Amino acid sequence: MFRDKMIYTAAALGLMAAAPAARAGLTIDVRVHGASGAATKEVVAALGDVVNLDVYGVVSGANGSVADEAMQSFTGSFASTPTAGGAAIGNFSTFLAAFPFNAATTIGRPQDLNGLSGLDLGSGGTATDTTADYVFGRAGSIQTGNEFLLGTLSWTVTEVPGTGATSLNFLPRARNTAAIWNEDGTAKNPTTGTFQAGQAVAVAVPEPASAAVVGLGTLGLLSRRRSPRDALSRAG
Repeated sequence: MFRDKMIYTAAALGLMAAAPAARAGLTIDVRVHGASGAATKEVVAALGDVVNLDVYGVVSGANGSVADEAMQSFTGSFASTPTAGGAAIGNFSTFLAAFPFNAATTIGRPQDLNGLSGLDLGSGGTATDTTADYVFGRAGSIQTGNEFLLGTLSWTVTEVPGTGATSLNFLPRARNTAAIWNEDGTAKNPTTGTFQAGQAVAVAVPEPASAAVVGLGTLGLLSRRRSPRDALSRAG
């Protein structure tokens, strides 16, 4: 049965991170599904909550011409890292590549990449790892444009050992074949251009007192009806 779900932004609790300065290159940008503006980078979650995520490829050149930008492939991992006070621990779901970047894909290996518990997705970069250990997506041909939906995945909160924030982000693979894109009309790869992650999504776990205040509605909240594609849904 569907039920109303209260969703609060991390900005309301003072946990929003500053966006990094944009740089030329290919950026793999993780965003909260269904959100807009600053809300694509922040969400408050409790035990059992599921944060649905969209993954975008953004090509930035210097000449300002979208016709000169393009993308074909990417390779890397997804990891969660506590950034303040311990915060939440969780597991990533399987990455589902979007058309046309599903022409050739690998879903990555579920494992703890940073020793902090919880299942990340991909590889820690060991010498024996292959492309199959990473999350990989490739289109059948180069795709013209400067922003592309690459796929979706989710992150489920399995433990809440403290309060603070946990960052969810992409980790680019450090290899010349890890990505293919065009920048200002010139073919690029990670050795000839910049292959980078965007600003992380901050998953905040509020202090109990803050949660109570938010529950009273004094910080401003957004009420949404739960659905399979909500940016944040709660089991149960």
